[in-house]
Amino acid sequence: MARSSTPTAVVTQGRPLSPKLFNIMVDAIVKEWLHQVLSANKAESGIGTAIRYFVVLFYADDGYIASTDPAMLQDSLHILIALFERVGLLTNTSKTKAETCMDRKI
Repeated sequence: MARSSTPTAVVTQGRPLSPKLFNIMVDAIVKEWLHQVLSANKAESGIGTAIRYFVVLFYADDGYIASTDPAMLQDSLHILIALFERVGLLTNTSKTKAETCMDRKI
């Protein structure tokens, strides 16, 4: 395996640039994740219906995902976790909670 002769830049936690880079990375991942989740559900029921039963809020390293469809919620979490792992971000499962809304609309 070839090694690069140029040093790798590392931004450690607590440095002024780290929150900005983290937010840029998470924003890109969440956009790709939403594209994948909504595209998959668009084929079944139309994008308007998929959005009505799926709510997502993210702020820095916290997120809220709600759905009236437990299968959609679980599938979307698997996709999100896999996308985070691809860039080296791990999901803290001890802090992760799942809740399914039972009303017809969120």
